[in-house]
Amino acid sequence: MGGDELCLPTLSDISCEWLTRLTVTNHGKLPPPRVMQLAGLVHDQGLQMERIDADIADTQHNVEQAHTEIAKYFQSITTNRMLILKTFATLIALFALFMMFK
Repeated sequence: MGGDELCLPTLSDISCEWLTRLTVTNHGKLPPPRVMQLAGLVHDQGLQMERIDADIADTQHNVEQAHTEIAKYFQSITTNRMLILKTFATLIALFALFMMFK
């Protein structure tokens, strides 16, 4: 394991320059244009995958925040529902009291 090992890049690190250097070093000639186009496409796809991963993380964070807000709203509705129930129970009790003593 010497210092002249070939370090292979990850998918997002592959670029046309890297492919050119690799081909010229190994074969002494420039890579064909189609290979260069393919390297460019692979590089672009790597960048797109990174953006998709970032978007997924943002979406997950937004969903968690939305869940928290919905839980707060549900708690508010539940509190208001109990208040309305107590109000109607009081009105029915008062109505029943007035009907008994009439």
